[in-house]
Amino acid sequence: MLGERLKRLRLQRGYTLVRLEEVSGVSYVQIGRYEKDKVIPNSATLKKLADALEVSIESILEDSSSIETVKDEDLNERFEKFKEVVGENDSNRRTLLEIIDLMMFQGSVNGMLTKKSS
Repeated sequence: MLGERLKRLRLQRGYTLVRLEEVSGVSYVQIGRYEKDKVIPNSATLKKLADALEVSIESILEDSSSIETVKDEDLNERFEKFKEVVGENDSNRRTLLEIIDLMMFQGSVNGMLTKKSS
């Protein structure tokens, strides 16, 4: 159900209802109603929540049980440490996101270069 997915995503980010309200601009009372499946958010509200949780709208709407998880124990261990270090510090969080984005960009460029040289 949408409410369960929304709550799971919120908790994965370590957000309380109040923190998600602060980040999304959506009332924590209303978010609680969504999580209990008492009300369905409209598309504009879904966009705000998705942006605040840094996920796609589809990940809130669709069952993500089929999403593949990272199976590398070293990576999982480091992700857990990152969560502790980053916490609610927006500066650390933004820096980490920039590093990940750069690594993904580098991987894409390397992939394109490899294809061209083949």
